[in-house]
Parts: sequence; structure tokens; C-alpha cells
Amino acid sequence: MHFDKVVWCDKVLNKHSDGKSSLIQKKIENIALKCTGSNKAEVQKWMHNGTVKDISTNLKKVLYVRTILTKKDEQNLLDFYYPSSIKLENQHLTIENVSESAIEQPALLIGTVGQGKSISLRYLSFYELCKTERIPVFLELRKLRSSTPLTTHIQNFLEKVKLTCSEKLVQFLLANGFISLLLDGFDELKHEKRQHWVNEIENVITKYKKTKVVVTTRPNTDIHQHHIFKNYELKQLDEADRANFIKKLVKNTEDQNALIGKLSNAGSGVTDLLTTPLLMALFVSVYNNRRKLPNSNSEFFDELFSTLLSRHDGLKVAYDRPTKSGFTDKELKAALQSLCYQTRKASFRQISDIQLNDIATLALNAINLDSKKSESFIYDVSNITCLLLKDGLEYRFIHDSVQEYYSASFVRDQEEAKEKFYSKYLTDWHHWSPELNFLMYIDPVGYNKYFFVPSVKLLCDVNDENEIIRFKKSSFIDLLLVTDIIFLEDKEKGEDLKFLLLATKEYVSNWASDLICKFELDFEQNSFRRSIEKTVKQNFTNGQKLAKYVDKKKISETFKVNSVTFFIFQAHEFLSDANFIDQLYESIDDDALYDLIKGLNNSLNFIKSKKDIGNVF
Repeated sequence: MHFDKVVWCDKVLNKHSDGKSSLIQKKIENIALKCTGSNKAEVQKWMHNGTVKDISTNLKKVLYVRTILTKKDEQNLLDFYYPSSIKLENQHLTIENVSESAIEQPALLIGTVGQGKSISLRYLSFYELCKTERIPVFLELRKLRSSTPLTTHIQNFLEKVKLTCSEKLVQFLLANGFISLLLDGFDELKHEKRQHWVNEIENVITKYKKTKVVVTTRPNTDIHQHHIFKNYELKQLDEADRANFIKKLVKNTEDQNALIGKLSNAGSGVTDLLTTPLLMALFVSVYNNRRKLPNSNSEFFDELFSTLLSRHDGLKVAYDRPTKSGFTDKELKAALQSLCYQTRKASFRQISDIQLNDIATLALNAINLDSKKSESFIYDVSNITCLLLKDGLEYRFIHDSVQEYYSASFVRDQEEAKEKFYSKYLTDWHHWSPELNFLMYIDPVGYNKYFFVPSVKLLCDVNDENEIIRFKKSSFIDLLLVTDIIFLEDKEKGEDLKFLLLATKEYVSNWASDLICKFELDFEQNSFRRSIEKTVKQNFTNGQKLAKYVDKKKISETFKVNSVTFFIFQAHEFLSDANFIDQLYESIDDDALYDLIKGLNNSLNFIKSKKDIGNVF
């Protein structure tokens, strides 16, 4: 039967959003039945003096969020949320499925920029409130003090929603499965704090096995490789999703049909871009402003700035808006791009008043605008574009992708200096990964000429005709050093130990290798992975012999799921001890390098085509 996610969203949840308190009252009554002594006395207090209604109202506040389209006004996410599909291996699931599965094994909800990780988790929090016996505890990890234990943060949350309880009662609730712990934004934690929070989360999972835990993050963060979690990947929007998403955002049926029809006839340059809820929302906003489709992804992003300006004061796009700084639209956009680049260079996501004023001065100086107008410029960015908002004592871009795109735009526009950027970060690119992914599309000549092609030439031996001769052995070793090799054994089924897969757990130092050759744990295979894993599997087929060998080796980690035990080793160490690295390296042929060769040829042909166009003049 065809699953209509929009109907499911409306029918399952909207009927619960009318403010009734019966749901939370039933939860409290159920908890009271199962506890005794002082715990029971505390729980019974929750039902006195109209507290239940306040508790219900407080728990539903998770629904209200600011979006890039509503600027400062909060909006109920049920009015615009379109439930994303979720991928687990080859299965396509719903957020409801994640809720059910997280009872057995903690869930990691993985998504890239703009895929709606936080919105999905907030939606899940409301689902937990409406459809389960658990109390949802929604916490944003970046806002938590690392000096305070996670269980205390849970206690503080419960107190904030008027479920005041002692440490003893919190432990009871966690131990007996009355809490759903929803932790948002692991990827937003500073790197030096991540291991601390991994430990805190794992401590809760280990001690309170009945507590449901769901964490959101971007791919390839520290927590991503911890096998205590089951990894769920937010799926990109497809053609059907885009049509249904428009129906959620555009209320007028005639406008819905017009936009869906135009989008179905649009070029792939636009439709290929519209893979996330954020980009779809921005796309609808740009369309509503222009009443025509942008012709390419770069045109879409270029139009976004003027669209947001026109939403502020209603002026048509062609006119310069009055600004406090006195900057024209073009100058304000250039200043924003410079600000985004400087804040990214300084690794600022949250920015204090003093930091922002200093870095705004630096950004204006970099493009020869009057730095004495830094405070007025900050006002314009915050109040006219609303791309940078004050959050407590700090400023924060309304979405990381805004900061990253305009930072990338700054690089793109530096015609004489961009080569220096690409060269400087050729082997130290990790911090600039979001910008590079944008530059791949908005600065294709510079990206391919100064970054991708040089990256391939560092990775491989390339002849004078720019043909790949071989994958460098040093590059292969670098890849193995950040990769695990995983075996599994199912004794209940009488199955011997066998090779499962290779899994790259960190960034690879080379961009092209990371982009095309690494062993992704949860994503589609590339030609390099298929070839290497095939060779490894062929040479580790004797289960009994392998078991004897494995017993003597240092195991990095083991974990068990049902009757299956997984054994994890550091790949380079394991394969070195097995005297197999040279043989594995020699097996790398053109079939293994197919994706890499194709990528290099496409880049070189593109650069040549642009050079040929230049010869016309």
C-alpha cells in the first residue's frame, strides 16, 4: 500500500495539538502506579492544582521554532513540517519506525546541512508525547554545560516543564523506561567537548538500558563511529517529496499546481539542488518573490539574498533598500560574504557582541568598505536580512548553511586570490569542507583547476597526458590508517567468523580520496570500495582459520546485536599483521579506480571547455 507521509503526519499528530492534557495525565498516572514511597509522593504532586495542563503546554513548546522564512516569529512546525524518509541500509523508514527501534538500540539520526535533523527530532519529541508512555526530554547539546552531568540536565529539563523531581526519582524514571532522551546537534559541539559528551551519553545508555535515546548529528562526527548506536540516515527529497513539500508550504491550490508544474519542467541544475527541506523552503520563497524559477543553483542562491531583503520591507528586488549603514544592496551582500568567510575562518558559530564587532571591522576592511560602520552593518544583517540573529548573549546565523554558502561566495568572487585559498587548504581542507562542497557548483572552474585536479595528482601517479597510472601506496596507507575492518560471528546459527566490511571512521587527508575512495559505513558503495572489499573477502574465507588468527590479535572493539557478535580491528594494523597490505595494494586496478578516473576526466574536460570558450576572444 502506498504510504502518504503528509496524511500520516496530519492524522497522527495534528489531532493531538489542541492543548488537551489527557495524554500527559495518563502518563503520570501510569508512572504513579509503578512507583512507591517518596517517588510516588513526588509523582502525585504533578497532578495537583492544574499542573498537568501546564506540563502539557510546556512539553508542546518544542513545536514552536523560528525558520528562515518566518525570521523572528515562531511557527508551529506541524504547519510546515513534511516528514522526511529515513534510510537504514536498504530499508526506507519513517520517524515513527525510528521511535520504535530506539527501544532496542539507541538511534543516531544522521543528516547533512538543511535536511531537517532538528525539526525531525522536535517532531519525534511531540510524537513521543502523543503516542508513547514516555516523557520526551528534548535537549540541545550545544547549550548544555559540560561541567554538569547529563542526568542533572535531564532533571533540570523536567523541573523546567513543571515535572519537579529529586535525583532519586530521575533515576527511577530512567531505569524504568519512562523517559525518551532526545539529544539534538552533536555536530554543533566544539571538538574538544565531544568525547566528554560521548562518554556522558554512553554512561546513560549503559546504566539505564530501558531509556530510549535518539541523537542527531551530521555525518562523520566522533559519535558516528560508536557502534552502540544504530545509524539512520535522513533521505534526500525525491520528485514526489518535492511536490508534497510544496503542498505543505503553499496553501493556495492553484499556486501549488502552478509551482509543481513548473518545477517538473525545470532543468536538472535546479531540481538536483532541491534535495533538502531547507533548500525547498528557500526555493519556494524565491519563487514567491520572483514568480519564476531560477535557472541554476547558483542563480537560486544569488537571488536568496535579495529575496530576504524584499521580504523585510516589501520593495521590489531591483531597488536598493535604505540601510542603517548606508551600504547599497551590492555592498551589503559583499560585506555579508566577507563576514561569513571571516567567521568561518575563526571557527565561530556563536559570536559574542565584542567578537562580532571586531570581526565585522575585519570583514569590512577586507573589501575596502568603511569599517567605522561595523555596528550599523551588524544591525542591517540582523534586522534587514535576518540572516544573523541574537540568541541570548550571542549572535548566530539562522542556519549553518547560510554562513557556509556566503563564505564560499566570498572565495568565488576573489578572482586573483582564490587560487591561494585552494592551494593553502589542499591538504588541510577538513574545516572548509562545507565551502568546498558549495564551490564545486558555484565556482566549478576554480574548484576543478586549483583543487580537485591537484588533489587527484597528490593521490595518484599521473602521466604527462593526465592519465592515472596508479594509486600511490602512501595514499592507500593513509586511507587504511583511518579505517576499521569488521568481522562478525553468529554462534547461535552455527556460522563461522567472517569478514563484513571496511569502515572509514575519520576524514581522509586527501580530498579526492575522501570524496571518492573511502569506505563509508552507511552509504552507497564506490568502485574502489567494491574492489577492495571483494579482494579482502576472497582472502579471509576460512572461518575456523580466521577465528584462530583473530583470537591472537588485539581487538579494538566488540559489540553484540542479538546473537551476532561484531569484532572491530584497526585495518592497517590487522592487514599488516596478516602480511596482506602489499597484495591488497597490488589488486588496485582500473576497475577499482573507475570512479576516480571518471572524476578526473570530467574535471579536465570541463576546464578545457572553458578554456576553449575563452579562445573565442
